[in-house]
Amino acid sequence: MKSRLQTFTSTKLWAILFPFWIVGVKVLSLFPEHIENWYSNALFIWIRNTCLLLTNWTAISIGDLFYIALSIFLIYKLISFVKQNRKFSFYLVYLLAIASKIYFSFHLLWGMNYYRIPLNEKLELDKEYTQEELFDFLDETLVFTNGLHKKITANDSLPVEFNFNEKVLKENLNQKILLASKQSLFIKGIQPKIKKSLFSVPLTYSGFSGYINPFTNESQYNSQIIDFKKPVTIVHEIAHQMGYAKENEANFIAYWVLLKHGNKLEQYSASTSILRHLLGEVYYLDKAVFEEYKDCINFGVRENFRESQEFWDAYANPFEPFIKQFYSSFLNINNQPEGIESYSYVTDLLINYNQDQKIFKNI
Repeated sequence: MKSRLQTFTSTKLWAILFPFWIVGVKVLSLFPEHIENWYSNALFIWIRNTCLLLTNWTAISIGDLFYIALSIFLIYKLISFVKQNRKFSFYLVYLLAIASKIYFSFHLLWGMNYYRIPLNEKLELDKEYTQEELFDFLDETLVFTNGLHKKITANDSLPVEFNFNEKVLKENLNQKILLASKQSLFIKGIQPKIKKSLFSVPLTYSGFSGYINPFTNESQYNSQIIDFKKPVTIVHEIAHQMGYAKENEANFIAYWVLLKHGNKLEQYSASTSILRHLLGEVYYLDKAVFEEYKDCINFGVRENFRESQEFWDAYANPFEPFIKQFYSSFLNINNQPEGIESYSYVTDLLINYNQDQKIFKNI
């Protein structure tokens, strides 16, 4: 009886602390310099390296197993409480305590990286760009992508064929990240075990390619996606492990690493992704100009785009928009007011970085 009373007292304490955690995070978010220095470049590095030490010994996602175990435990507790005919107030306190523990753990172990100094400020880049700069960079990307496609296929009408050995691909990408870290201060030379998600099938139906587990700092990729997208997805998730929480920044890291150090197939994976982002911007500006640019893309490149779209269309379902809206709200809460559209905001970083450091130069 005493043990149960102590447990409930602890549960109430966690429930009471929940609003304090929220306020605490909001206050800390006002000081990105302190978060950058004391969390992202100090405490988080120790947490991440400890997590790598504990999880790198296996190719199985410990974080996914944790999610499964947690789900089973919560279902068991719910059934147990229902049998005990608990009052509504008890359920409310218990749920608040669970939310409090998750919120606290999430931000302590990884989530405070959302509030660090933005990458564009560290690289001293503007946040805005002109239409002229957009079209100039689009022209460069289009020329590079068409040329690279022709080098790979020797025929501008054929799509690039991908058939990666996943073990070799993951080993190569880790080595390229290590090489990139020696040439750029914003790339961290971590060497994680890159893991397939145990939830790859439901992940595909939800429309997602990968994710980071913030509680174990493991990166998981959707093993169901076509090979065309795997290099970008894998490096994107590792960028999250580096401490780049924002989606546009993780995309930028992935594109930079693959373009500067990838082989032709990996460079093609990156440049076509950039091309899609830029064309998306043009589509909203002027649909007629978008069509003109689309006609300039090699037919084989467009075939690769079609293959990718057909893959996702095959898994389309009525629940996907709701899942993506939920995730968009999650990003919005975590210092990404653009929500799921923040993935495409990488164009800001790319265009402005390209002004001084020509991205496609010497590739």
